[in-house]
Amino acid sequence: RPFDLMEGVTLLQHASEVAAMFAEFRPDDDALAACLLQHAPRCGYPAVNLERQFGKDVRDIVNRMHLLSHMATAETRKSADDLRAMLVTVADDTRVLILKLCVQCHLMERLDAVKREYRTAQCRQSLQLFAPVAARLGIYALKYRLEDRAFAVTYQSDAEEIGRQLSVLMGEHGDFLPVAAKKMQAYLTIEGLKSRVMARRKHPYSLFQKMRRKGITDIEKVNDLLAIRVVVPTVADCYQALGLLR
Repeated sequence: RPFDLMEGVTLLQHASEVAAMFAEFRPDDDALAACLLQHAPRCGYPAVNLERQFGKDVRDIVNRMHLLSHMATAETRKSADDLRAMLVTVADDTRVLILKLCVQCHLMERLDAVKREYRTAQCRQSLQLFAPVAARLGIYALKYRLEDRAFAVTYQSDAEEIGRQLSVLMGEHGDFLPVAAKKMQAYLTIEGLKSRVMARRKHPYSLFQKMRRKGITDIEKVNDLLAIRVVVPTVADCYQALGLLR
């Protein structure tokens, strides 16, 4: 049966592709089974049969997913904050929240297949509803996956301008962050300090939000555009690292 949100994608294909993404979070067997069966209510498959064949846990997850799939569109008059609170309340099982986030990520990553009449609404929901929930759960990998594609569609001209400025900046200075982080890691190791050094560049949608909030148009005026993070085991190690790197 075709998936009503996408062109040329069946319900089974959608569930299978979401399951591959969901598996990265090492869900238990019930959650993975529920992922594959998430469209059962759309096909008229009775909940009682789900419970009989796969157990109560699978049935509950599928039912909650079915409820969440209708929640945002049915409550368009509510604010984004209200919808986020409802999402977290309805999906009080963390497995359901992560699965729903994976479903939304799949829609963003297959956006070309999403029917045109649904694209803008799905992108806005990704930015206003699902990405903040991912951040609330501390799953920043999903947050950024949701934001990157949705931003390019929802704020196309802003996304293009920020992309242009980033390209100019990298062209002038090169991608020096990974090299700097590697050298810092080597130096701390030589000094006998166990650490993990990570480089990061602010994501385009985060840049857009900060620039709009501060009323600026030049990304070079964003003081945390580029950053290197040093993670150490103890507070004492933190002070030692500060002393070494100041």
